[in-house]
Amino acid sequence: MVRFIRWRPFDWFFLAAILANCVTLAMASNKPGFDESALGLSLAKSNLVFVALFITEAFCKITGLGFVLAQHTYLRDGEREILQDCTSMPCTL
Repeated sequence: MVRFIRWRPFDWFFLAAILANCVTLAMASNKPGFDESALGLSLAKSNLVFVALFITEAFCKITGLGFVLAQHTYLRDGEREILQDCTSMPCTL
């Protein structure tokens, strides 16, 4: 599992997913009725897909590396994971 997590294409895939998520978030609008439009509905569905992807990434890294107690664990590996959890976990609620 650790080899898969440290695999460079694994990181590149999720970096591409973050970029795609930024694009879809930028396409959203506050106009009245946008949420009921075809674009608004598909953006809402894509948001759920991105949240599922990011939670899957977090789950893989937590199970492969550990959470916090040892060196090079999920939360000690970098600020990106902490920021990711702060943004994706509230989306599940």
